[in-house]
Amino acid sequence: MKKANNFIGILFIALSLQACTKKLNAEQYLIWCQQEENGLRVSKEMFPFVFTLQYKSPEYILAVNQKNETTTTQQQQQQQLMFNFLIKAMDGKTNPVMSSSNGQNTYEIIERFNNNGNEDFKLIIAKDTFDCSFCHLEYNYGVAPLNTVVLSFEVPQLPETYYQHDWLLQYDDKVFNTGLISIKIKQKHLQNLTSVKLI
Repeated sequence: MKKANNFIGILFIALSLQACTKKLNAEQYLIWCQQEENGLRVSKEMFPFVFTLQYKSPEYILAVNQKNETTTTQQQQQQQLMFNFLIKAMDGKTNPVMSSSNGQNTYEIIERFNNNGNEDFKLIIAKDTFDCSFCHLEYNYGVAPLNTVVLSFEVPQLPETYYQHDWLLQYDDKVFNTGLISIKIKQKHLQNLTSVKLI
């Protein structure tokens, strides 16, 4: 009788967890991940800019690929933690890459991010510090006051392994002279990824 009660209890928990799981299509999943209240997109203001960190989980990458009809191998996704790092002018008008306070021209800024930008980013998880393995500025030619820097950090374990800790991204800004910028994605928000499934 006791074993039967235990089985029923386990079954009830499993069914409850399944019922709590959100199932979203690619477009819905991307919208959910990009809503700041869900914690996977975090912004920090450092006058005159707003810096935003967006975590791109393996499912996020799959959702983007579904929309764009492209592919990324599972192995590639498992070996890295990927982010978008967005740089936006607070006035909503100025393009940061075209107006550096450091006296650099647009070409020099692009070169800095694409050739040496990985030196300026660190990802701290628990007691581990990971170097940035890939940094690329997606320059938009000044058509919008926002620029996206794609970041990747190689890690020895699956991304889900790190969901038990807060993540701290540090950017040592040598382009815009804003100093050391730290942006945190909290563990509770990373764990919420386990309750949202891409269909």
